[in-house]
Amino acid sequence: MEINKVLEIQKQIFKEATQIITDKSHDYSSSDDALANLKSCKALGIEPSDGVLIRIMDKLGRFANLRNKKAKVQSEKNRDTIIDAINYLVLLYILEEEKQSRLEKMKNEMSKLWR
Repeated sequence: MEINKVLEIQKQIFKEATQIITDKSHDYSSSDDALANLKSCKALGIEPSDGVLIRIMDKLGRFANLRNKKAKVQSEKNRDTIIDAINYLVLLYILEEEKQSRLEKMKNEMSKLWR
């Protein structure tokens, strides 16, 4: 497959993924923190990134399991599972960036205290 076709498919998948993440954010989160539902697992002592990793593993496990058989739940196709996994990877990236930013901020604050 030529690169132009690959990029065309990627663009379409990302467009669809963006719409899905927008819609799900509306349904699952508040307007002040689009990741609030993912962060709620802290109440159970689970880091949000770990919670998202579990969701990614569930999606990939479902996909692997259904590659060679027909799904009983017809409302979610393998394509939907892949797009959900893409979105969870994006959310994982954002959570990790937020975590790194918080750690850097804490490090800077601590260094100010020791001056």
